[in-house]
Amino acid sequence: MSPLRTFLSCAALALACAGAASAHAREGPAGDLAPMRSIDVASACPNAREVAASIVYPIAAVRAGVSNADIAVGFSVAASGEPIDIVVSSSSQPYFDDAVVAAVKRLRCPGVPVDARLKWHVALRVAP
Repeated sequence: MSPLRTFLSCAALALACAGAASAHAREGPAGDLAPMRSIDVASACPNAREVAASIVYPIAAVRAGVSNADIAVGFSVAASGEPIDIVVSSSSQPYFDDAVVAAVKRLRCPGVPVDARLKWHVALRVAP
């Protein structure tokens, strides 16, 4: 198994995994932003805290000595409540991108309007 695909759990490395999120306007066909109401991901996706705490720390990041990362992920929600169209919009450490995208796929967001575009900010820190 390649080191990039070998992960250690957050708990094993005493990571402080925190997620904050909000809904943002959906970009229209011409790149214009349509105004949308704010949606808190922690409220819209009941398992958000559990999912954030389960994000795994890539072994490649351990080897590179990376101790923290900030990642913003945008996504839409299907009628079933599952995240779709997941895109990493910013990342301070690409080592974590796959792990955070995998976490977003585990979110369940029932009742979110289908036209909503949510943005989840995830801060990962190695505890001292």
